[in-house]
Amino acid sequence: MASEEQRLTERLICRRTEPSDLDGYEAVLLDPEVEVRLRAAQAPRMDRKGVAERLAADEAHWAEHGFGPWTLIERESARRLARLGGSEPKLKPPPRRRSAAA
Repeated sequence: MASEEQRLTERLICRRTEPSDLDGYEAVLLDPEVEVRLRAAQAPRMDRKGVAERLAADEAHWAEHGFGPWTLIERESARRLARLGGSEPKLKPPPRRRSAAA
């Protein structure tokens, strides 16, 4: 059954993240082939604590905004394949410019 927090395709379940996704998040986000592409050049490598924090942030995003990253699950195997989707950026306002003295 599809809802606003879940979509179904022939092969995938795409749903809101939840605490039970931690092992799947770890499998994906700690994979060296994936991690190297997601990490900013100077950022430290992600660890289990960082993955748990990422999942908690994704859950909080859903609670605050009503949308967020989805967990993609292969229907046939129930294996978690990916974390996918957008989020509301936390942008800082641009610095105020000083007006030129007359």
